[in-house]
Amino acid sequence: MPFDGFVTKCIAEELNIILAGGRIDKIQQPERDEVHLLIRGRGENHRLLLNCGAASPRVHLTAKAKENPDRAPMFCMLMRKHIGGGRVLSVSAGDLERVVEIRVESANELGDVSVKTVIAEIMGKHSNVILINAERRIIDALVHVDQDMSRVREVMPARLYTPPPLQDKLVPGEGRTDAIFERLEDIAAGQPGVKAESALLNVIMGASPLFCREICRMAGVDASSPLAGVCENGINALREALSSVMDKSSAEKYSPCVVLRDPDLFGGENPRGGENPRGGERVYLDFYCWKVRTAGAGLIYFDTMSGAVDEFYDGRSREQGLERRKSDLRKALTQNLTRCNKKLSIHQENLRETAGYENHRLLGELITANIHAIPPGAPTVRLHNYYSDNEDEYIDVGLDADVSAQANAQRYFRRYRKAASARRNAEIQSAEAQDELTYLESVQQALDMSSDGDEIDEIRRELESQKYLPGQKPGGTRRGAGAAGRGSKGGKKRLAPAKRGGAEVSEPHLFISTDGLTIFVGKNNGQNDRLALRTASSNDIWLHARNIPGSHVVIKKGQGEVPRTSLLEAASLAAWFSKARMSGGVSVDYTAARHVRKPSGARPGFVIYDNQRTLTVTPDGSLLTKLGGGGRGGRK
Repeated sequence: MPFDGFVTKCIAEELNIILAGGRIDKIQQPERDEVHLLIRGRGENHRLLLNCGAASPRVHLTAKAKENPDRAPMFCMLMRKHIGGGRVLSVSAGDLERVVEIRVESANELGDVSVKTVIAEIMGKHSNVILINAERRIIDALVHVDQDMSRVREVMPARLYTPPPLQDKLVPGEGRTDAIFERLEDIAAGQPGVKAESALLNVIMGASPLFCREICRMAGVDASSPLAGVCENGINALREALSSVMDKSSAEKYSPCVVLRDPDLFGGENPRGGENPRGGERVYLDFYCWKVRTAGAGLIYFDTMSGAVDEFYDGRSREQGLERRKSDLRKALTQNLTRCNKKLSIHQENLRETAGYENHRLLGELITANIHAIPPGAPTVRLHNYYSDNEDEYIDVGLDADVSAQANAQRYFRRYRKAASARRNAEIQSAEAQDELTYLESVQQALDMSSDGDEIDEIRRELESQKYLPGQKPGGTRRGAGAAGRGSKGGKKRLAPAKRGGAEVSEPHLFISTDGLTIFVGKNNGQNDRLALRTASSNDIWLHARNIPGSHVVIKKGQGEVPRTSLLEAASLAAWFSKARMSGGVSVDYTAARHVRKPSGARPGFVIYDNQRTLTVTPDGSLLTKLGGGGRGGRK
């Protein structure tokens, strides 16, 4: 998150335009390291956020209010006393330092007007919010720093405010480019192995690693290559790239943006933001005041830098909140998947051990057929195998010399019956374990792709109903598994209610094919049931990745046959919303919805079907944007 000197300068210039002349109506401190100033200016209300937390220090306007403590902290009360009701004179940041100064004119209890300054220092773990008076003495600070904590700089009430120590870097700008590149030459000569991006970072004031990588990209220079190995043309290109960026900064020509992980989510760039057509979570990587390409991901542009920063941190907060809500479900699923895999391994081992169980019956029958020819007390006997197609085949049969031939035959029959019973049980239990494993994988797939709290709650309710959460014992033998599969005809449709206890349920993803047909894609097992067995009409087309956990897909057919283009697009969506989304050719079954049924007592999301055909397609994430236009349903 490069809240570097350039972003700080951009924010300060933006805030000065928006807030200068505004009046501070309220001051709040919702968190220990965060202060909100509610400012009324130019007929609008603005909420200025000042955060000095080590994880996310920042200054920007925000649209998100937070719950305040019942009793305001001391620093908040002091801020209210000194600048409450005051008028913002200016907001500034000098020399690309990550320090924003907000000058406020306010009156004291006696009506005397004075100017005080709120200083936000955005410097990682050393960040702070400081209030100083007109003589630049510290009134108070969110974080007190005494001599025991730092011998370089104290931040304590009544002390004279001193700026953070200057860095040995050069401020880029008009007439300073030559000095910057002279120092780069010295670095290249003294440290031949230093990387180009590291050298730029060590010289340019206000630069972040992202800024330096972007300068290298613009110049066509490998950021990770040694600076000493960059040719003269490359150095000249770096000079031109830096000059171009500084011209934009001087002219305040910014392009605030947020960087996302996957360009497929938004087709590479999305100028105005919008919903994620994939149906999964946005993954926020960075933000910056200019377009960046070195991050190699999708971009969302904003009108203001505050809008970009607010979206980034709000998105990160949502991600962390969703991940916390998912964590216990992931843990429960992981534990049960491990248990199922262990059970399946044991049953498959039993199947291997009993693979030759029919041989015991054969030996018993051969002994019985030759009972009068077997001498008493013989340890082995060679018998003709009259069951074999080879008329000359003989088998050596081991015997217990202490018992009769008849008793030996019965011993082999008992072994056969025991092995046959063990094998039948192993087959049944192996199939049940495989069904349960498939079901759990389908829930895991839905959880991975869930993108809001309501969807996670639906999955939680499903796991609760199946007794999979801690403190619950998983249900007994069931027919069916959590993903679509093939089976015999018959079975009844039996669905869980659409709502439980008044809880909202989500709508499926909605896409419009190239031919104009509506395509629905389920988000979880309960929704898959409703989609396949309630939403779909008898002649609609139902699709599912073959023998793979994934979403149910329905094409609303209308009149005539479904065009092949729409069929291929729906099949690609079925492959994308499955566990095989990163694979190449994925087999997708499709059939009329009237051929899809749910067996009585089957787990959520499991159906059987027949009269299917199969397509082999490649999952294509670009269809989400092409067919989706947002691609997500709302709430019921």
